[in-house]
Formats: sequence, structure tokens, C-alpha cells
Amino acid sequence: LCRKVTEILYRIPIVVIDICLLIPHLRRIKPDIVHINNGGYPGSPSARAMVLASRIVGVHSIFMVVNNEALDYQPVHRWFDRPTDWLVRGSITNFITGSKSSANKLINVLKLDRDKIVSLPNGVIHRDPDESVESIRRRVGLDDMFCGLVGLVVSRFEYRKGHLVLLDALEILKKSGAISANNLRIIFEGNGPELQEVLDMIERLDLSSIVQFVGDERNIANLYLASDFFVLPSIGGEDFSNVISESMSHGLCVIATDVAGAREQVSDGQTGFIVSPNNPIELSDVILRVVANPEVVSVAGRKGKDRYLNSFTPEIAIRRYFDLYKESIQN
Repeated sequence: LCRKVTEILYRIPIVVIDICLLIPHLRRIKPDIVHINNGGYPGSPSARAMVLASRIVGVHSIFMVVNNEALDYQPVHRWFDRPTDWLVRGSITNFITGSKSSANKLINVLKLDRDKIVSLPNGVIHRDPDESVESIRRRVGLDDMFCGLVGLVVSRFEYRKGHLVLLDALEILKKSGAISANNLRIIFEGNGPELQEVLDMIERLDLSSIVQFVGDERNIANLYLASDFFVLPSIGGEDFSNVISESMSHGLCVIATDVAGAREQVSDGQTGFIVSPNNPIELSDVILRVVANPEVVSVAGRKGKDRYLNSFTPEIAIRRYFDLYKESIQN
């Protein structure tokens, strides 16, 4: 409680101190453009301080990238951010979000004019595997005799990532006899605070023969190579999920919940499937459709790779940013 109270009381002074520290550097560098990459909004005090310091020294164009959905003013500590947010809103040239969904959330929170925000999809690097598919499958616990489909989940083990919802969906399918260790395996990659709860639930639901846990993978491209489809079961807190685009770059069919920018990445029924968040029944129906129709998976994967190459490569993202910069400087 003391830490929280202290944080609230010093929220504005910390921003002021950061502004004073940043101004001399900006005056020395004299940039035409300042680009601030922020995790979310409000994000770190220093990110907002950079906006205000840049405006004070007369920087022509100030951009802030917001990579997650903005936090509204319901939490008490956000009440004390209102003065800083008001100044940031008036000083920024453009906020940039990865998805239109996150743009709309930021508009609602900060009461922005729509011309103050731009949505530019992230560019994601295609990483190459460095193992053979046979060695990867053996390493993650798939024997040579297994000929079913392999699904992959790549995320930190947190409640918002929806691992528990996916396990509920798998239990529904297992009880109905639609899936077994013979026709489906799901690989869980990652770590995080909810890991033990997930492992306990796997054991309680008797899903250990279907779900393979591999921990932190050294080269995630190896797991893409060993998989047939990708699952993002998140229930919220996303923006433009890089792992969706990355899995598409490897030709995987994507099953994703309808959160933030997922619908802007996945063409429902074409490159994969969009399901309602926190809905294990709907998720189980789509997984069953995938398991029953392996050809659907391969066709969606090919279309997804084409979509990645046409929309989500780093080269395309860089070109979009440079076009935005040039337009800003010319105005």
C-alpha cells in the first residue's frame, strides 16, 4: 500500500524530472522527428515525458507507438495521469497502433480526434529453423509413429493468454471421443506466473497425453516447423499479435480469439479461424473442424503465408513508417 501511495504521489513529479533531463539532449541532437516506442498507454512516465520535452524544444513531428490496448481511468492510480495525458494529447503529432481495435480504444480513453491516430500493422521477421522436423518432433515428445495434427501455443503463461480456456476446449473434445493422443497433440511453449496452474489443470483433466509442455524454446521457428496449426486463445490484453504473423510466415493455419487485431491479421475461413474469446465450446468446435479436415489446415496455411508476404513483412512495415514520416515533414 505504501509503495502504491508513493507511486501515485510522485507520478507527476517523475514526469517533470524526466522532461528536465531530456530537454538538454534534444537541444543538442535537434531531431526533426522523435519516435517513441511504448509498450502500452500510459506506459512508462519517460515515454510521456519525451513527448512533452520534444514539444517544448520545438520538434516538428512526434510519434508514439502504443503496442497494447490503452488503460482507461477506472484504476485509482490512473486518475493522477489525467493532467499529463491532456498535455500529451495536445503535443503528439500521431499515436501509432498495430491494430484498428487498439486505435479505437486509445481514441475513447484519451478523447482523441481520429486524425491523431494511425494504425500501421507490425512487420515481423521470418526466422528460420535450425533443426530437422524429425529431430524437433522427437525432442518435444512426438514419436515417429504419430501421424495426427500438431497444434502450437506460444505465449507467456498469464490468465489473459487463455491457456485454461483452451484446456477446457480440449477436455470437451476428449470426453466426446473426438480427439485422442493418436490424432492431436498441442505443444505449449513459454513460461510465466500461471504455469503451475496450467500444469495442474492438464493433470486434473487427464490431458497429459495430448498436451506437450516444452518450456522456453531456443529457436521458436523449430516449433513452427514441427506444427500444423497455431492457436492464440487469449481473452484480452492484446494488440497486434506478432506470433500470429510469425506463424503465418511459416505456413501455419491460425485459430485465434477475436481480441484486438486478430481479425485484421487472420482472414476468417481463409487463412484460419476466428472464435469468440473465453468460449471453450466455440473453440472446441473449430479445433474439431481442423482435426477432421487436415486439407483445410494446409490450404489455410498456404493462404496465410501469402497474406504475410503481402502485408506483414518488415520491409512493408518500414515503408509504411517512412511514408508517414515523409508526409509529416512535408506538412
